[in-house]
Amino acid sequence: MSSVLPKVEPTAEAAMPPTTADPVGGPAGGLDRRAAIAAFAGLMVAAVLLFWSSWASMVRVWLNSDTYGHGFLIPAVAGYLVWLGWPRVRARPVRPSRWGWALFAAALALWLLGALVHANLLQHAAVVAMVPAAVLTVFGIAWTRALVFPLGYLFFMVPFGDFAIRPLQGLTADYTVALLRLTSVPVYLEGWVMTIPGGRFLVAEACSGARYLIAMVALGVLIAGLMFDSWAKRLVYVALSVAVPIVANVVRAYGIVMIAYWSDFEHAVGVDHLIYGFVFLGFVMMLMIALAVLMRGKAPADAAMPAAAAPGKAVRAGPWALALACLGALVLMAAVRGYAGLIAAPVETPAVTLALPAGGAARPADGNDWHGRFPAADAQGVWDYRYDRTRVSVFVAAYASQRQGKELIAYGNSLMRPSGYDLLSEGRLSDWPHDAIPAPRQLWIKRPGEADRWVWAWYWVGERVFGSRTGAQWQYLRNQLLFGREDAGVLAVSFTGEAPETETLSGFLKQTGLYDALANGRPGGLVQPVSARPQ
Repeated sequence: MSSVLPKVEPTAEAAMPPTTADPVGGPAGGLDRRAAIAAFAGLMVAAVLLFWSSWASMVRVWLNSDTYGHGFLIPAVAGYLVWLGWPRVRARPVRPSRWGWALFAAALALWLLGALVHANLLQHAAVVAMVPAAVLTVFGIAWTRALVFPLGYLFFMVPFGDFAIRPLQGLTADYTVALLRLTSVPVYLEGWVMTIPGGRFLVAEACSGARYLIAMVALGVLIAGLMFDSWAKRLVYVALSVAVPIVANVVRAYGIVMIAYWSDFEHAVGVDHLIYGFVFLGFVMMLMIALAVLMRGKAPADAAMPAAAAPGKAVRAGPWALALACLGALVLMAAVRGYAGLIAAPVETPAVTLALPAGGAARPADGNDWHGRFPAADAQGVWDYRYDRTRVSVFVAAYASQRQGKELIAYGNSLMRPSGYDLLSEGRLSDWPHDAIPAPRQLWIKRPGEADRWVWAWYWVGERVFGSRTGAQWQYLRNQLLFGREDAGVLAVSFTGEAPETETLSGFLKQTGLYDALANGRPGGLVQPVSARPQ
């Protein structure tokens, strides 16, 4: 007895090869996943050991800066994002990619550039970029695409954003004053200092809102990636994460000034003004989270991870491919690290002293009077002069050469010593009438109980003089790449009292010969070998 069974056409789903991973290996055509994970771990251990100084300096910034303390949380958040999308990620084949070498090469070039100019920002960004480079090298393009969001989020580990502090101080001061005038409160703004009846307010670095802005951008990107599947919504929410903190900080500053004004400076003038600010900004953060919930609508299946692509023809990747990919990455890292060690080898630095024009009384660059502090300089000193019934102080710090930990432009170098000075304003001196030398960097600083102090500074690298730290840094980079001169230094002139006329400053520079030294590109002539010190 026979029966005729109906012919059943295979469905598209049945015709497709399986995409779920087995407990040990990867999908068809891929490598063993456990071997790849072990290789990735080994590659990252090598990256951390070879570039330990850069990783360690980044962690030190997290430890010592409230602005970047969130750096410790970023790896954990990225790990959580990987865990959320793991079922989709593990379904993809492990196929090592030599494109990872290109990404490693780019990261290593960035690190080498940072090492040449002693720029920690570049070095930090480079070592973080080695993580996605290692993922691409070991796991391949499919895994990298699936992990693009958590890998990109790792870059919030990089301490970045100090450049926004000064502009945000100015913006906060300007718009707070505008709101005060709009509400008929008499106010006078000079630099970052707001004077109202009864007292003054300084928009200090901590009041700029930079710390809050950086934290909100990191949070906003995370929320946008997790809660929205529309790129339009993501971009709008990230834009709001930038704009809302800036506006909120202005409103916070305005509110604190108004509380002090209404209470005759009994409230919001001490620790309580910090408390008011934290409460208000915390409320704004809650509003941003609530806004994200309202914008989300229907929750996406998995916004943080791209959907798994339909598999194509399986391409078998053997263990040799994994070994070759890792070996190439290791060779690249070791070669760059070795080259950096060669060019960073310490060289003998000649002992130098400073020779400033006659007429000044030298004093040590310490004590309670104003001075600069450049701890790694080969020579530094302060001279006091009398000009036009005014006491003028000149500070010079000189470097016969520069290297890591011994840089002209570096954290810890300051023209505001001893401690206790508040920075009221900073920028380039306006209305500078001389073309022969650049307009100097201008600082307006003040200590409690003392008159206002003004500082003008020039920086030199080789025979080039600059009125900004950025210009000096770029010139140093150029000299490093072209094997130019490494000698550098800073010359700062300081007065107290009302802001002096530009001609007063020019007259002092010309009388002492400092003008000619700057104009001729020879401020380094102030630095002499110890053997040339006059007896």
